Amino acid sequence: MAKRKAMGRDPLGWIGESDDVAVASEEQAPVAIVEPKVGERGIEEGPKFLSYEVMTARLRSDQVDMLSALERQIMRGRRHKGERITKNSLLRAAVDVLATLQFDVRGIGSEEELRERVLAARRAER
Repeated sequence: MAKRKAMGRDPLGWIGESDDVAVASEEQAPVAIVEPKVGERGIEEGPKFLSYEVMTARLRSDQVDMLSALERQIMRGRRHKGERITKNSLLRAAVDVLATLQFDVRGIGSEEELRERVLAARRAER
């Protein structure tokens, strides 16, 4: 005989798995899988973040603090509410700026040397 629970034999039995929900294990809550949809013009529709690749970057705590402060400052100072500016937005913008700089990449032996060459390239463009 099945053990009787306070709210009946199976009070949550009406909850079933749907096709768009994946369950990692019985102990974890269901996780919705959101996939971008391709619209009529062949353009992905849905959340913008789904169009980006996931990459891990290791940052120092002072760098994370600076990104957080800059993120808050930007969001607080906005006149028009548009898309949210996040730490990831700041990093993507920095990568885009780095891609526009012309500098000698040969013989870079350290992160400090890389930083100096990038800064020198930025100063040369002014």
